[in-house]
Amino acid sequence: MRYGWPHQSGRNNPAESWIKALRALNPVSVVDDVYSQPLSVYDCARLIWVVCETKLSGILHISGIEHVSLYEFATEV
Repeated sequence: MRYGWPHQSGRNNPAESWIKALRALNPVSVVDDVYSQPLSVYDCARLIWVVCETKLSGILHISGIEHVSLYEFATEV
C-alpha cells in the first residue's frame, strides 16, 4: 500500500522516513502511544472522485478506517 511521497521541497512522511532509515541500515525508533488513521493514496483518490461525482462542497475530513499506533503502522511499512 502506498501512502504517497512528498514533493522534493516538502517534508517527509513517516513511512518514507522509516524506509530511508532502514535502507541505510539505521535503527528506527517509533512510539507506541501515538495513534493515527493512515490513509492510502488509492483510498484518498477514490474519495476525491466520489466528492467530484456527487458535487459535495464545504469542509470534508477524510482518514483511513484503521486506528493504529505509529509502532503498528511502522511494523506494517
